[in-house]
Amino acid sequence: MIHIFQSWTQIVVYLTTATSMSRSCTAVIQVDDPEGVSLVYQYENQPLANATRTMHMHYGTAMLRISNGGCLAGDYYAGGDRQTFGRICCKRLNDSESYQTPG
Repeated sequence: MIHIFQSWTQIVVYLTTATSMSRSCTAVIQVDDPEGVSLVYQYENQPLANATRTMHMHYGTAMLRISNGGCLAGDYYAGGDRQTFGRICCKRLNDSESYQTPG
């Protein structure tokens, strides 16, 4: 589940999965990209109690765009010793600022 809060002066992105929670440290809406407007943010991820023992706090980055189908989708990368990456694809649930990953 992703919650995005935006005011005149800031954007905050919260992402919750089955095993962790992330909060953006910095976020920006990038409007000058030829591929379209994107939400780019750096996050801090904290594992939940049910996460595997090898998982630990880490930082990462994500770049998300609104797709033609109305999904918020893009790639993330967790740096440092985790060096994991993947794709985020979310659908809007309602008129609030909430998106949820399918499945």
